[in-house]
Amino acid sequence: MILVVDVSGSMAAGDVQPTRMQAAVHAGQTLIDKLPGQAQVGLVIFNSSVSVVSPLTTDHGSVKDALDQLTPGGGTAIGDAIQVSVAQLANVLDAKVKTQSHAVVVLLTDGTSNTGMDPAQAAGQAKQAGVPIDTVGIGQRNQPTLLGGRLVDGVDEQALQAMAPATGGRYFFAADDSRRTRVYSAEG
Repeated sequence: MILVVDVSGSMAAGDVQPTRMQAAVHAGQTLIDKLPGQAQVGLVIFNSSVSVVSPLTTDHGSVKDALDQLTPGGGTAIGDAIQVSVAQLANVLDAKVKTQSHAVVVLLTDGTSNTGMDPAQAAGQAKQAGVPIDTVGIGQRNQPTLLGGRLVDGVDEQALQAMAPATGGRYFFAADDSRRTRVYSAEG
């Protein structure tokens, strides 16, 4: 599993308590806790650019620690993040160490991409590679929120709902703790 976490500026919004960023960090850490001990997990973060914080590893603690260090800022390049994440999983798929059903990208975002590759195009590449993308919408539905004197959009569910099934993945809305718990149960 590659966790792909949005660290763009809109993730500082407080429409999910305490912030979208902290909700995404908590979701990622809880998903890691649900993984079997020898399962590999990697961490990719993105704003205007993409960084592989942790390549695939069985050291779940180090990935959880890396999640604790994330801070939001910048634009949102969802397509670029998907492309990098699929490349991280390509070695696992090529080596046929695991079946494709065990390789997955979990995208934690508010879903509004504004730079880089078109997310739909990146999702098409993921589908061709046999990598499903589970998308998790972080934020409130249809409710812009004030952040630093400007309005930021709520979750772009339309984009996330289109991307997930197009790749064989699932979409989850995670505005509150009870909904996030259902995400963890579905992933486990």
